[in-house]
Amino acid sequence: MTPTDGQMSMGREQLLARVDEVNQTLQQLDGSYHVSVDDATGLLVVRITDGDTGEVVKQVPPQQVLDASVSVEKIIGLLVNERA
Repeated sequence: MTPTDGQMSMGREQLLARVDEVNQTLQQLDGSYHVSVDDATGLLVVRITDGDTGEVVKQVPPQQVLDASVSVEKIIGLLVNERA
């Protein structure tokens, strides 16, 4: 998986600025929400955490999806290198 065209044209700095804005807005809500950009995939990640324990209750996309995306990218890279 790769970032969407909108994310790519926005630029990483602008995307991170938007993420900060969203996080500031979410702090005003009841609950523990956090938005970030996954370094390995460039995808936006939303986490909902338990306010008492700090444990992640829900993450979108799930960590398994992020890990699979990185694995697929590595496999594609290996296949491209073999054909070169």
